[in-house]
Amino acid sequence: MHQNGCLKVENCLCSESFWHHPSPPGSLGKPAKMGLYSSVSATGCRTQRRAEGFQVQLAGDKVTAPTGIIKLSKNTSAMKRRILLQSVGAFVATALPPPIFTFTNSPKDAFLRDYLDRWETSRQYMIDVAQKMPENEYGFKPTPEQSSFGEQLMHIAAVIDWHGFAKADGQEFKPRWTDFKADGLSKQQIINVLEREFGRATKLITDFNPARLDETSTYGQFTRTRRQLFMLMADHVTHHRAQLLVYLRLKGITPPKYWEFQ
Repeated sequence: MHQNGCLKVENCLCSESFWHHPSPPGSLGKPAKMGLYSSVSATGCRTQRRAEGFQVQLAGDKVTAPTGIIKLSKNTSAMKRRILLQSVGAFVATALPPPIFTFTNSPKDAFLRDYLDRWETSRQYMIDVAQKMPENEYGFKPTPEQSSFGEQLMHIAAVIDWHGFAKADGQEFKPRWTDFKADGLSKQQIINVLEREFGRATKLITDFNPARLDETSTYGQFTRTRRQLFMLMADHVTHHRAQLLVYLRLKGITPPKYWEFQ
């Protein structure tokens, strides 16, 4: 272990990450695909009780771990990369305190910085829920009048696009429903669309000018600040994710644990 009790991960490229979310003390971290950031570095220190940018990429050149340097050349197999990086993830989860996330190029504004942190957690939770349902059940509807599981996910993606860019960013376009049809798409294709829209919103939040947060826009009969419209974007994800938890239960599937995404 390093003298300062730190794990360092550096020289990473945008692809996939092993770190999913801080887990309960004594448990292992869970691998997950992310790929939202162009580059990241990570440290997690006992002394500082913080971690920066734990979105660690499988396409990285090397990982500096407590036991030394693990070199991952471009010829390293995907399986070997995953095994090596998951082992580092397990160390982080078991040897270090739960990290406090900050993001590369994190906003300086306090609201946007905190909101970005919550948005990333919501993304992780949403993708976990989407992954839980088997592909052959993506057409499941609790009642004929309701949207299917896959349609709900595409609806969430479409409204991230609308709330984020038409309303919070003030571009003022109508919801693009025809661009977000679940028909004919595989489970992975639907999840890819969802990931894409979360990622676009992440960039919007990261780059957003704080001076615009108090600007107002109409939302139906209401007038809302751009700050409130960002919160509405997150509320809408929560609303439909809760419906999908019921879909999972109706199929006998245990949903991801809410307390893992705080």
